[in-house]
Amino acid sequence: PNEQVGLSENWMIDRSARILVKTIGHSSFGTVNEGRLNGTKVAVKTIRLDKNLSTGDDIEGFKKEAELNCKLRHPNIVLFMGICVQPTEVCIVTELMSRGNVRDLLVVAVNGKAVKLDWSMRLQWAVDTAQGMAYLHSLTPLMIHRDLKTTNLLVDRGMNVKICDFGLSRPVFQNFEHK
Repeated sequence: PNEQVGLSENWMIDRSARILVKTIGHSSFGTVNEGRLNGTKVAVKTIRLDKNLSTGDDIEGFKKEAELNCKLRHPNIVLFMGICVQPTEVCIVTELMSRGNVRDLLVVAVNGKAVKLDWSMRLQWAVDTAQGMAYLHSLTPLMIHRDLKTTNLLVDRGMNVKICDFGLSRPVFQNFEHK
């Protein structure tokens, strides 16, 4: 594997450079909005920092996640585009995955109508997921996702699955002895 550059100022996005269009999701961490960055549709994950908990360590944690994300390049990994750090919030900007997550497509009706997915599409999604995980496990050091689930598998316009949310991911430094 190539030596890859870590998080630098090149990945920092000025707040004024992103235009939020609409909210596309909520969770305990904050919101996900559709936005535009230099004319490109993006997803903007905004994490609000609680005044009581917001410390330099919190911001450093988000920067570490961004540093990991900026090194990942694979067709089945959601493309990281940058990070915006403000005193009250941190925003992680990625490519927009327009069809949402696998869980919702498998379980939830869209516009009141169940989405029919044939088994060949489901099999392709499994292959996409396996290829993304194989890429993570091929890195040096090996990368463990630690939160792989259907809500962290996003689907793009072309029905391709990509892995997202690397907040719990950790490198594993192997020390195997061959006998």
